[in-house]
Amino acid sequence: MNTHVNFHKTMAEILLAIPRIVCGLLLTLDFGSDKFGMPWSPPEKNLNLMEVAFWFPFDVAEYGGVFTLFPQFLAWMGAFSEAVGGVFLILGLFTRPFAFLTLCTMSVAIFMQQWGQGTWNMLPALGFLWVSLYLLVLGSGKFGLDHWLPFFYDWIRSFRWGKPVLWISTALAIVWLLCHAGVQDIRKQIVLIHVKSVDGEKIASMAIRGSDNPLSWQKDHQLNVVIPDSLYTTRLEFYTGYLYTEMKLVRNGEFEFQDADNRILTFDADGATEVDFIYNQLPKSK
Repeated sequence: MNTHVNFHKTMAEILLAIPRIVCGLLLTLDFGSDKFGMPWSPPEKNLNLMEVAFWFPFDVAEYGGVFTLFPQFLAWMGAFSEAVGGVFLILGLFTRPFAFLTLCTMSVAIFMQQWGQGTWNMLPALGFLWVSLYLLVLGSGKFGLDHWLPFFYDWIRSFRWGKPVLWISTALAIVWLLCHAGVQDIRKQIVLIHVKSVDGEKIASMAIRGSDNPLSWQKDHQLNVVIPDSLYTTRLEFYTGYLYTEMKLVRNGEFEFQDADNRILTFDADGATEVDFIYNQLPKSK
């Protein structure tokens, strides 16, 4: 009988741990590390440790109200709750505080960012919200480090200097975190782009779209005509912290490389980049 009961208790603990671990992995590896500096953040994002991406405070400020007063702090806290909070959720360490931070972050994402765009767009944030809600109530369970914290505290306090060392270590960890916290620096990047069309197509318009201001995926940036139906050029100024940007050429209203990856333009270290593109062909850098 006891074996049967213990088996069901163990299965219940496993079922409690699985959503916590999966959500933690998704938060820190996918959602968080793209906009918050972690050891596994993509190198091209150029994020230092514990640094929030340059664009995120601007997005947060657009929510209005209190978000316009403290955009950098709130952006940092939101990204921190995903990237670092995900790690703590995986470990089941300080589960309730980080579940609360995740709950707050996902509530903002739902009501300030995705609201009005349909339930489908809200599903990721809703999923994290429900998991963080039950973690806030139930904690990490047996398969989390929180379960062992009381034993650890008792062990530390058994030493003469254990308690002061614990407090000093906690204070140093907080100081280290505050020293490394920040917003990614923005650099000016000047890009000169030359575009050739070599297939003889008559061209009414040659434009470019991209992921970073002054480009967008919704509006064409028209290129200047050098030789009609053949050569076009433009000069762009990006203010970014990243080492690259994504873009595609648009000729006569049609994207190149349809159903394929975007062009990746890597900025030169000196802040001035010049490239030659051939429409619908891979680029050649100068």
